[in-house]
Amino acid sequence: MGMCRTVYRQIKIGMWITYVALFFVLCLGISCNSYAKPMDQETFSKQLEQALARGNVYTINQDGSGDFLTIQEGVNAAKSEDTLLIYPGVYNEAVEIVDKTVHLLGVDRDNCILKYESVDYDKVPLMMGAGEVANITIYGYKKNQEIMTDSMMATNVVYYDNALESIESWQKKFSGYALHIDQNYTYGKDVSLKNCKMVSNTNYTIGIGSRGKSRITLEECEVISKGSGGCIYFHNMNIEEMGGEAYFTMKNCELKSYISPYVISVHSTGNINPVFLTFQNIRTSAIAYDTKESYNWTNMNTGFDVDEVRMLNDINMLSLTGLYSSMNDGCIKVLDIEESVEYVSTLIEEMLTLTDNGIFVEGITYLSTEREDETWDKEERIDDLQIKQRHVIDIYNFSKLIGDGWCGLEHMYLTSESYGNTLIEMNYPIIP
Repeated sequence: MGMCRTVYRQIKIGMWITYVALFFVLCLGISCNSYAKPMDQETFSKQLEQALARGNVYTINQDGSGDFLTIQEGVNAAKSEDTLLIYPGVYNEAVEIVDKTVHLLGVDRDNCILKYESVDYDKVPLMMGAGEVANITIYGYKKNQEIMTDSMMATNVVYYDNALESIESWQKKFSGYALHIDQNYTYGKDVSLKNCKMVSNTNYTIGIGSRGKSRITLEECEVISKGSGGCIYFHNMNIEEMGGEAYFTMKNCELKSYISPYVISVHSTGNINPVFLTFQNIRTSAIAYDTKESYNWTNMNTGFDVDEVRMLNDINMLSLTGLYSSMNDGCIKVLDIEESVEYVSTLIEEMLTLTDNGIFVEGITYLSTEREDETWDKEERIDDLQIKQRHVIDIYNFSKLIGDGWCGLEHMYLTSESYGNTLIEMNYPIIP
């Protein structure tokens, strides 16, 4: 009976390819831009064909017409290399894919929404170790709106050694990601996200722990942070059995960090798991503050800080040097007090939605406040004020030494295939 049902399902899904794809094109009305491309019949058909070639395909539909009502039910029943075809709906679940490769394929990115209140580090919308996720919105949220100050400093503080107790203590300081990729199962495997929208108003939107001989790729994705962490937190591993080279690649993606001073945080644990980073055509919208309160004094970034970039922008040197060449109006938009208040007010209104702030532009939006660094708490040390720098990328090495890799990282390197990005640091070669 099981074999007959599987064969029937494969025939049935094969017949669905044209109908679903056509319905997708004509009726679903996905917005079209160069980074979140609309699904066309040919692309969607290929995705389904690849799914059928890999293994069984199970349908997830909340109206009861599919194989399962929830994504987690499908994950529990699936074997490695099976695919879950997800129909439109809001799936309020903390999906965990552990020790197997299960692929998630949505039929409409903007209407296939996986969401969960990710206040717990260990309970997030999606936790996975390998596989492909396509055409889905993943949303980690918190119900109240006190997010702008909630654990802001906790997410910008690193742990200082690789002891398990230290890591676990550090993790308890803040809430969960929207997407979490950090399993030993990832060793030697691939993780791929295509045409996905990932949003968080709690912690970092995506948290990644690399493993050796693995490849993690994001293509045509939007990664949006409206919380106390940035868009991506990435670290490698210092575990002998999980060692080996790994690769992290982003192509044609959009990063937006609305409130966190760091768009990306990258931490290196040692030389066992070297990582090669590739960024292609990554549009970035970042935030900067005229005070240094939210900046991390442990940041080891050796690239341009925001003040240096702002100076080059003010004297019109960026266009002459070719930096930020993809932008027409300069890389930094400085807001005065009134404009900054308007920006924050708009952000609060949109905090618990999936919409984008209309005044947020590509490059760096520089917010002004009514206080200067000197008005901080008197316990703030003067040398901290001098040490802290305004970077949109946070870099930390556990050796506490500056390395020869990307932005001063140890054993993490930017590849020569990196180009066309908003941020200077993401383009090869890096200009000191």
